[in-house]
Amino acid sequence: MNNEIQKAVFDVPEGAHIIVLSFANEQSPGGGYLRNEELLLYNSDGYRALLDLKYGRMGSGYAVPEFGLAYVRDIRFFRQDTDEWRLADMMVSACYCLPSRELYNNPKTSTEWPEKTMAKFRAFMAAAVANTR
Repeated sequence: MNNEIQKAVFDVPEGAHIIVLSFANEQSPGGGYLRNEELLLYNSDGYRALLDLKYGRMGSGYAVPEFGLAYVRDIRFFRQDTDEWRLADMMVSACYCLPSRELYNNPKTSTEWPEKTMAKFRAFMAAAVANTR
């Protein structure tokens, strides 16, 4: 799994605008480094960017909007076996917190899950279009 993020970032043609999506913990930068976040942050300087977001622009608070996202430019992804790195932007979206205390109300019905998930994906697409260079 670790090589997949490198493949995704480093196999993109040189000069292309890369945007990665991090389904993040809604309340804590890095969120305990669980799966999606873990792979993205392990292979990049994305954690530094999330801390800059929290302590810089969010004034020590951290709450990713339920149907919005934080857009972070110019994250450096590192290749493990060389000194090579590539720049990519990262969209940080709040993932629903199922096993513990949640900031937002998780979907409760079979119709709410696809509706709320689609609202999140609309935000991703709007942010990607608005920030494409």
